Amino acid sequence: MPQCQNCQKEFTIYPEDREFYQKIEVPEPTWCPDCCLMRRLAFRNERNLYQRKCDATGKTIISLFQVDSPYKVYEPDYWWSDKWEPLEYGRDYDFSRGFFEQIEELFRQVPRAGVLSMRGAVNCDYCSSTLGKNCYLCFLWYGNDCLYCTWGLNVNDSVDLLHTEMCEICYQLTDARRCYNVKFSHQCYDCWDSAFLFDCRNCHDCFGGVNLRNTSYVFWGEKLSKEEYEQRLKTIDLGDYEQLEKYNQKYQEFKKQAIYRNLEYLKSINCHHCEYVDGCKNCYECFDLWRVEDSRYVYNSGECREAVNSSYFGMNSELAYECIGGGTGAYNLKFCETVRGSANMEYCAFCHNCHDCLACSGLQNKKYCLLNKQYGKKEYKELAEKIKKQAREQGEYGQFFPLRMALYPYNDSYAHVLFPKTQEEVVTMGGWWQDFQEKKEYSNQILTQDLPNHIREVSDDILDRTIICAESGRGFKIIKQELDFYQKHNLPLPRFHPEVRHQHRLNQRRARQFFKRKCSRCGKIVESTIAVADPRRVYCEDCYQKEIY
Repeated sequence: MPQCQNCQKEFTIYPEDREFYQKIEVPEPTWCPDCCLMRRLAFRNERNLYQRKCDATGKTIISLFQVDSPYKVYEPDYWWSDKWEPLEYGRDYDFSRGFFEQIEELFRQVPRAGVLSMRGAVNCDYCSSTLGKNCYLCFLWYGNDCLYCTWGLNVNDSVDLLHTEMCEICYQLTDARRCYNVKFSHQCYDCWDSAFLFDCRNCHDCFGGVNLRNTSYVFWGEKLSKEEYEQRLKTIDLGDYEQLEKYNQKYQEFKKQAIYRNLEYLKSINCHHCEYVDGCKNCYECFDLWRVEDSRYVYNSGECREAVNSSYFGMNSELAYECIGGGTGAYNLKFCETVRGSANMEYCAFCHNCHDCLACSGLQNKKYCLLNKQYGKKEYKELAEKIKKQAREQGEYGQFFPLRMALYPYNDSYAHVLFPKTQEEVVTMGGWWQDFQEKKEYSNQILTQDLPNHIREVSDDILDRTIICAESGRGFKIIKQELDFYQKHNLPLPRFHPEVRHQHRLNQRRARQFFKRKCSRCGKIVESTIAVADPRRVYCEDCYQKEIY
């Protein structure tokens, strides 16, 4: 059993893994799956935005890269234009130097887009990896008129959502599909006109419920007639912050009555050691997948097959190893970062609609390039094989980009969210760290305890104030689009910074760790991401189905 070269823990390489490595002709990994994920995520800044100058135009832009980033940064429109040529950065490969040394040198010179913009996005300047219109502080988002949302597909007119699909007019919703006008709820599917629901399916006009199926007019677990329900609802005023907080507290207590499945997966076949998978088949040790097949050690990806040790990948893509970001019709990518619509690419970054390239950055519609230099087909193939052979002998080919090449400081990357580490630990691993100074004094600030209790008491004057978060002390603003949403749907002003609210939603989700525990009903030993010491009722799949349905 090999020992991880990073964490020193032993890990297993299964026969299915070896078969894949042989198929794509790469050496076996020397880092365990978790350390591989951590290394890839160090190249992902998911939601931290900064003001800086575009290195081409001098214009002030919003960027994922800090002012003093070692990478050159262009505003997205300029980056996508024909005003610069990536091949001008091309150079010959030097066999007397290291493989990663030369890639790093190139990558630090080729410009990057300030944010991972989607071509066609409209009025989404303060977003990244977002396609839609009129969105603000949304990330990995496909939708319109949304605010403070992350990881969503086909969602409209909603605020504070996480992991949602095909939802509309929703607020503070996590892990939901096909919901309409649902608020303060978690793990709901096909529900509408409801609030404070957990693990509910095909329900409408419900206020406070857990494990509900195909029902309506439920008020804190009590089934009522339509008239009785509507009468109770008249006593509810969610625009009143104090009243809303009481319902929030009651909801948290109410959820303790719920029955929890040992693992959360939907319509998936032969998926083992997986959590939050939907419509998947033949997957192993995967998290947050939708419509993925024949894949292993994959995180937060969808609509792909035969992917191994990859993250944020998919959209009709196939055959990927040690990749993060991108996909979108891609085929046969190895050790790539944000490569889209491309095929037969290795060790490339931020390339689009290319094929047969090695160690390139920032290319569009190119082929047979190496270190951003153009070659003929035959010359490229011969040189690429020679380079890979030497890099393999030197122990570099087969590894993802080293942590020193990470695009962002470790503590600014998503790696720090899933794998928090100290500065000393990061530096020891070869990564880099940067301390941040959060502004503590704001002009025209207001404390949360001084905010109006009811949304009807709020005027447009609040748009000029900086609210001080009750938990973190960070300042945040309310924008006009946001205020209009709260007033229209009778919801009070938030008391917490958007990042704190996002963390609260993350805390509702299960951890990426598996435990062996007993089914609370039949005593069968099952695998679960809910710890043994957790007092929640956890049922095996058979008992869950019998009890809930």
